[in-house]
Amino acid sequence: MIPPELAGKPASFINLNFERKKEMDVREKTKLLKELGMDAVADTLLKKKRGRDRLLKAVEKYRYATGEDIDDFNADIKSQGSRLVIVEVKDYKRLPPDDVLEALKQAQKEDLFDSFHIAYIERVKDPILFGKIKAFKNLYFFIAQWGDDVKFEDILGTEY
Repeated sequence: MIPPELAGKPASFINLNFERKKEMDVREKTKLLKELGMDAVADTLLKKKRGRDRLLKAVEKYRYATGEDIDDFNADIKSQGSRLVIVEVKDYKRLPPDDVLEALKQAQKEDLFDSFHIAYIERVKDPILFGKIKAFKNLYFFIAQWGDDVKFEDILGTEY
């Protein structure tokens, strides 16, 4: 039904979408997809939504570097014969300080990140702890650093 204020207007003027039902929210859509037997699509949709939600929360709470920031930093230190190495925490072989362990524990409780990584410069002792969200592979969320041999600000190329 055309609203009275649009009666008599040319068709090109009338937005024909006004009668279209409002787009379903993600929960409604995933429920419908599951009812229709489209489980894989429903699961993918839920994962994307969860990834976006986690990203928004992580950006509110944590500073982050991009893959480009990491690459630029590596290019800068290459002239000194060094490079930034990033490994998952499970593969890191040194004991972090207690405050870093506490920061990691807190970040794990928040359930924002899929994995945690430690970035260190070869032959330099003080690394940085990052959180990562699988759906946003190019973002490194700063959790903690120990010492100041390598600072997060160094990677960003700025001082905060």
